[in-house]
Amino acid sequence: MLTVEVIETALRALRTNLMGLLKNKSLFVSMHSEKAYREEKQRLEVAILTFKKEIEALQFDDNSNAGLVKGMKS
Repeated sequence: MLTVEVIETALRALRTNLMGLLKNKSLFVSMHSEKAYREEKQRLEVAILTFKKEIEALQFDDNSNAGLVKGMKS
């Protein structure tokens, strides 16, 4: 089972990647395509939502982790 710390780290990395993709859209599109950009953006957004759900599930599954994830719902 993944720990809260691992999930939080992965979530931060995904958010960083998504922000970088959004800031550098024209560069990404020039190197790949508009379709590839949309697919990558969607992939990152889905991954972020998945990790957020995993954190929420851990809050309910293990009360000892609840304090660690308090305030992570952004």
